[in-house]
Amino acid sequence: MRIVCPKCATEYFLEPEQLAPEGTSVQCSACEHTFTADPTGNVVSTDELDGRTDRAIEAAPAPEPEATSAPAPKEATGQLFLAQKGRVYKVRGMADLQRWIIEKRVLPSDQVSEDGETWSQVSSIPEFRPFFAILDELKSIREEPEPEPEPE
Repeated sequence: MRIVCPKCATEYFLEPEQLAPEGTSVQCSACEHTFTADPTGNVVSTDELDGRTDRAIEAAPAPEPEATSAPAPKEATGQLFLAQKGRVYKVRGMADLQRWIIEKRVLPSDQVSEDGETWSQVSSIPEFRPFFAILDELKSIREEPEPEPEPE
C-alpha cells in the first residue's frame, strides 16, 4: 500500500501487516514529520496543516498495471527505499546508502528496494558489497593483537 506524508508528499510503500490495527507512528525521512498510518491506508497528522489539526488524508491505492503482452521495462528513478526494524525510509540515492554503510547506520541484514515492493538484503546488492568488505577488514585489523615489543 502507498502511504503519503501529509506535510511534504513523500511516498512510502508499506505492507498492511507492517502497521498496527489502531495505527502506527511513522516519521518521514525527507521532512521528519511524524504522522499515524493504519492498515486501511488512512494517514492522520496531528501537526498543523493549512491552519487545521487532525486532518485525515486517505492514501491513494497503488495503480493497477495495465495488461500487456510483454512486461514494460522498469524505469530507473534513482529512488531507493530502506527498511530497518519495521520502518521504511525514502533514500535519495546509492551514495547515501554507501555512506550510511560505512557509518554503520545500515546493516547487512537491512532491506532495500527500488520500487517499494520488491525487497533484497542490502548485503546482496553488488554495489554495496565493497563497503561491507571495508568494514570487515577494519574489524579484523582492530581485532589483531598488538605485537609485543622486543626486549632491548
